Amino acid sequence: RSGKFIFMGKLPTISGFIFIIITALATGITEEILSRGFILRKLYEESKNVLSSIFFASLLFFFLHVPILFTNIKITGNMLLMFMATDMLLSMVNGLIFLQKRSLTIPIFIHAFYNIIIGLTFI
Repeated sequence: RSGKFIFMGKLPTISGFIFIIITALATGITEEILSRGFILRKLYEESKNVLSSIFFASLLFFFLHVPILFTNIKITGNMLLMFMATDMLLSMVNGLIFLQKRSLTIPIFIHAFYNIIIGLTFI
């Protein structure tokens, strides 16, 4: 069951789908507040360097996700590398959006949407 794509497995129940959405939103909100709203904001306030602030905040975000990638999803090989690269890239994109817009709204929705896709993919 774990690791199957939706089109290869079965669709989630309504309650399962609602759980995925609530979890994705809660995770997106809390991780974006911590990663962008606190860490990135502090790094940028101290350095005034957009690129280095985004890079180091994204690196911290990435390392927070390494245990999840290795233990919960149980993916290996090229798929593991893809997830690692995607986490870093999306973190950098969300950081740039946050610094440009001075709002967490768009990064939260990008993060939640990505989590929903992952949740639906690995049911």
